[in-house]
Amino acid sequence: MGKDEVTLRLLEMTYTLHTFSGLGSALRLLREAAGLKRAQVAERTGISQRRISRYEREENIPALPTLDRLLVCYGVDGIGLSRALKEVRGERPS
Repeated sequence: MGKDEVTLRLLEMTYTLHTFSGLGSALRLLREAAGLKRAQVAERTGISQRRISRYEREENIPALPTLDRLLVCYGVDGIGLSRALKEVRGERPS
């Protein structure tokens, strides 16, 4: 792997880390705002409570189809997720 490829990989990793920074806290915020317990989310989505907990603690990052199932369960779209991410990161809404 050449120097340029390594640099590109590092930039991609940095972007990914920033993109998903706070995702777990945002997912917990959205779940709680929807008034749902993890058990209810598990029942509605087919995602185990353990996996939901790991996502919320940022031990794992959900695959996009899984993330979509969670957002549908919470009644939010990508814009709602973006707002929740900004809130947990302490950023001003745009």
